[in-house]
Amino acid sequence: MAGKKVVDANEEVSSLKKEVKKLRLQARSSGVEIKGGGVRSTGNDEAIACIMHEHEEMKAKVEQVAGTAGRIQLLEEEIKLLKQMREEALQEAQVWKKEALRPGNKRGCIAMTPDSKLKSHLPTTPAKSIARPAGNPMELTQLHRLEVASLKELRLQELNRRREAEQELDKAKEAIARMEAEKTRQTSCSNLRERMEEAAGCTVQRTGKGKKKVTVGPAGAKENDREGFIKEARREFRNLKKDDVMEICAREGVKYTTLQETIDDIIGRRVELAFGDPKDKGKIAHVEISDDLVDDRVDGQDVNDGRDSVSS
Repeated sequence: MAGKKVVDANEEVSSLKKEVKKLRLQARSSGVEIKGGGVRSTGNDEAIACIMHEHEEMKAKVEQVAGTAGRIQLLEEEIKLLKQMREEALQEAQVWKKEALRPGNKRGCIAMTPDSKLKSHLPTTPAKSIARPAGNPMELTQLHRLEVASLKELRLQELNRRREAEQELDKAKEAIARMEAEKTRQTSCSNLRERMEEAAGCTVQRTGKGKKKVTVGPAGAKENDREGFIKEARREFRNLKKDDVMEICAREGVKYTTLQETIDDIIGRRVELAFGDPKDKGKIAHVEISDDLVDDRVDGQDVNDGRDSVSS
């Protein structure tokens, strides 16, 4: 197509040249002579100007046609290149399609819609499903019973494990309670003088021989230990339930009445076992302590071996 347009442009240029020659001949016949690029007027100047103007127009048209022919040629080359690229892409797609449809290909699972011409449904009778033989009802019943028995056994094992864990927890709680009771019975003061001064209701008097006469009242150190023991016991019974309290009653020989009264009875029995009869609370004990013994006792250890100055 581009070659044809170039040929047409060349023909048009040759026709224009012929027309220019023809005009020159007409100008000569009318008395105008053109030599060596110069124009010598022998007749009508207007005819010469008209011819020159037409010549310029023809020249511009020729240049325009030549430029258009060049652009058309470039476009044709580009179209040709695009067609070639399209053909290559189609060939590559066809190759990939054949590779995907090749039997035994494991590199991909491309779902290709088959051509409608290849679809052919032959009228056939659907095959009957194979009937499975029914099992023996007695065997099924036996299997069901075995399953139920195994589930019951697993349930009993779980309950036994839970009961053992609860018993171990109760034993641990009782051990902790005993340890706390023993801890509250022990004295927390490291110095005998600080212990006697911190006890509530005690009076200290000087004797004539440099000794101190300490009178311990009912609100003394033993009473403080008793109160601490009672607080710890109540803290122990704070989160216990009725069943736990009944087990403790059976273990310690306390009769169960109501929850709070039974807890009070158990605590009272433990206090009585730990500190004796609470009726002796009002008695006052008189203890004489030597200054040397008080000063030499450091961190609960007696430094002066063999010097026992305490008399009760």
